[in-house]
Amino acid sequence: MSETLACPALSKAADVLGEQLEDQLENLAVLLEPIATALDRKFRARLRPWRLDVRQEKALCALTIGSICRLLAGGAPIARIFEEMEYQGRRLAKLDLKPEAILAALLEYDKVLTAALRGLPPSQRANFHWLQEHLHFCTVLILNRAYYQVRDTEAQTFYALGRLELEARDLDQLLQGTAEMLREYASAAAVRIYLRSPEEGLCEVKASAGEVGNSPGRKVRADLSAVASDCVIALSAQWGKKYRRVWRIPLALGGGRPEGAIEFGFDKDYEWLPRERDLLSSAAERCLAAVQRASMMKDLAVQRDQIRALAERLLNAEEAERRRIGRDLHDGTGQTLLCMRLQLELLERELPPAMDVYQERIHDVRRLSEQTVVEIRRVIAALSPEVLEKLGLVRAVRQLAARLGNSCSCAVNLRLSRLRPVPPETAKVVYRLLQECCNNIAKHSQAKNVNVSLETADGRVRLLVEDDGIGFDVDQVLAKTGAFGLAGIRERVTVLGGSCSISSVRAGVDQGRRSGSTLRIELPLPGKRRRGASGSEI
Repeated sequence: MSETLACPALSKAADVLGEQLEDQLENLAVLLEPIATALDRKFRARLRPWRLDVRQEKALCALTIGSICRLLAGGAPIARIFEEMEYQGRRLAKLDLKPEAILAALLEYDKVLTAALRGLPPSQRANFHWLQEHLHFCTVLILNRAYYQVRDTEAQTFYALGRLELEARDLDQLLQGTAEMLREYASAAAVRIYLRSPEEGLCEVKASAGEVGNSPGRKVRADLSAVASDCVIALSAQWGKKYRRVWRIPLALGGGRPEGAIEFGFDKDYEWLPRERDLLSSAAERCLAAVQRASMMKDLAVQRDQIRALAERLLNAEEAERRRIGRDLHDGTGQTLLCMRLQLELLERELPPAMDVYQERIHDVRRLSEQTVVEIRRVIAALSPEVLEKLGLVRAVRQLAARLGNSCSCAVNLRLSRLRPVPPETAKVVYRLLQECCNNIAKHSQAKNVNVSLETADGRVRLLVEDDGIGFDVDQVLAKTGAFGLAGIRERVTVLGGSCSISSVRAGVDQGRRSGSTLRIELPLPGKRRRGASGSEI
């Protein structure tokens, strides 16, 4: 993961101070050559109480003035020395050592060096003091740049992974994008993401980056319970032969059973530094969380489809029961009433004039039976609307609007635009929803004007019902127990995968707005349900 980054500020400093720095460093290199090993030993001794690991200690030693002098003595230019210092600074940042701690450690070396040069003439000590100050200034710039460069790379990687989670269409795209981003971050030759397979002892390659002609989907035999990090034995024997070093991150949450692993293959030996390990472990946790979330979404989608199928069967059963009751009323009660009416009419005609008192009573009973027949016919039409089945949704909606206008003496403005053919099952649902709206308006709204709009677009049916009635408290009405009108509408629409919004302004409550109610319903047409990022239906 070594990289050479040009720093304009440091390059300019090298140009301005290069000649003078180089002269002083060459002089110091000559003085330090015989005592360099002893200085390093004393420096390491001073670092011992800090409890640094070997890699941190080695990187700190590479930043000392003694190491800089050795590089210069070996023919390295000032710019190259600065690049080496920046590399060591990035390495220390990945080893989780902050710039202030690094500078404090380097001051310990300066103390050792100052003590070693105490016997020099004052002029020479002054030159070396000047050299220390300028190198300290450059070191501060380099370490801060390296530290924030590492942190910025980590932040950018996390940001990119988060954005990928939001934008990925499905789990496969998410895992593939994750593999590519982590490969770029780790500068690995290749990356694979494995998930546990339903077959015992197998795991499946779900995503692969950096490999040519190796599509995801292949399965390998692996014991995921024995997954460990930073290993040389790859899950795939082919990888073990192909790559010199393998990093591995188990996909597990809270120390539970690994559900997979992310493997990184390298063409050369490369140490795994703590900050890199932490970032990749966090990425693995997010990856597994996304996998589990996708699995839950898939299960929810299956359950939602089952609920929708059940709801559709219930609606079909309800319509069948409505038709049965309608037939029974028509063929049984209706015919009996008609027969009774006919008998009453015959009896009314046969009575002699002397019994006109009874004739009048029979006439009243006959008229009552006629009204009952009319009411039964209305009920039969509501239970099983022949106009919907024979003439279609448009005629049925027009009939509902006409009945609403006649029943509550209100003006009904009907707009049917871009209305394409609607499947019979959906047409029944739309009819029933509008029927319930019309019943509510007739019973409760006291409206003078009603607007009804019905259209089909983008694979959806949209129904809009507005009135200028007295309005109501939506939350209060929906919370009522035993009142199933609006709640039933919303529940039915939700189960069928649609959306329902209800708004209302009560008369006298909001003086700045006209009272009235609005109901908007959208229902997906069969086969046109929208799909979310995980590929499941919404």
